[in-house]
Amino acid sequence: MLQRPDPQPPDAKAENETPRSGFFAPTRERLALAAGCALAVAAATFASSGASGAVDRSAEFALLIGALALFKTVILIAACTILWWRFGAKVSPALAAGYVLAAAASVAGATLEWNMAHLGAAPFLFDGGLLVFLLLVLRDNGGPRTAASRSRRRA
Repeated sequence: MLQRPDPQPPDAKAENETPRSGFFAPTRERLALAAGCALAVAAATFASSGASGAVDRSAEFALLIGALALFKTVILIAACTILWWRFGAKVSPALAAGYVLAAAASVAGATLEWNMAHLGAAPFLFDGGLLVFLLLVLRDNGGPRTAASRSRRRA
């Protein structure tokens, strides 16, 4: 029997697919994210070691700052999990650098709050990093979710 020829050669199909890696597979971007966050924690801890004790250390204030730091840590875990997943697909180097820097700034701000040091700068670091992260997400046209919705519209 005659078989109908395949419209695309097998090499072209494999070439069009984006390389997928598992959730725990280390990629260059994922390693940069982990290193950037670790360096941000180290830098914020170093900066908070020399901070003066002029901050009000009453029990209620410490409880409030601890609760805020815990809440911000939960937000960071969610954001870094999304970034880790996003870095499993192809991403431009400039966008990846922006993502890593935004995550590092947010992690530094949360670390400063955990250490109750530089409480004037900590919210600006955290919220600024989160804002940059959200702006980069809006500019990211190559994400897996965007590519899937784009292919559905074409069909």
